[in-house]
Amino acid sequence: SRSGPELLTANGHKTVIDEAGKRSAVSLGEPVAMKPPGEWNDYHITARGQHIVLSVNGRTSSELTDREEDHFDLTGILGLQLRSGEPMTVQFKEIYLRKLGQ
Repeated sequence: SRSGPELLTANGHKTVIDEAGKRSAVSLGEPVAMKPPGEWNDYHITARGQHIVLSVNGRTSSELTDREEDHFDLTGILGLQLRSGEPMTVQFKEIYLRKLGQ
């Protein structure tokens, strides 16, 4: 069982976590390149139950299906996260949230 923050899938990968917590990943091709500093990247996240798809600049960047028992919760908060590293400025704009139909 997982606890604490961690990377569930990486740029350029489709990952499935089975009921026992075992991961399997396949490549989606070349990782999506980010735009240069000063330009905006466009992120589109679709989360339907245990299946999450992240598209960056119109291209699928990563996909996750998490079937691990008793691990997911379909309620909670939405957070925007920054990984540690070199000093940087991070900005967000035009954030939209839409509930998807069943």
